[in-house]
Amino acid sequence: MPYIEIKSLPIKDKNKQVKTILDIAKNIEDTTGILKSRLTIMWTYIDEGLMFNGTDLVREIKKDKNGPIVYINTVEGKSTEVITNLCNAVCFAISDNLEIHKDNMSIIVNSIAHGNICADGKFL
Repeated sequence: MPYIEIKSLPIKDKNKQVKTILDIAKNIEDTTGILKSRLTIMWTYIDEGLMFNGTDLVREIKKDKNGPIVYINTVEGKSTEVITNLCNAVCFAISDNLEIHKDNMSIIVNSIAHGNICADGKFL
């Protein structure tokens, strides 16, 4: 655990998408010590025509706007340093691979209380 979900408009170059996911996993392992095998990372697309900034339809990701929205879900109790490193690992991999500004994405961290998540049939 953690579970990381990246939501964005479709990425035309699937190789960039795969490389981004692999880089996120490597960055997290390198900066937090959380093993890559303990991560779940998924990328889901927002259907074209269903993303808006205010009332303006968003058609593509650009360097400085319309970047991905990332949800990091983790069990409560992680230190501020670990949370910061998780966010940075995700931010740098996305920024580098998609060639967008680091401030062009939103990262939302959800700390899930113990007993509110189950893995392998057991509550964590």
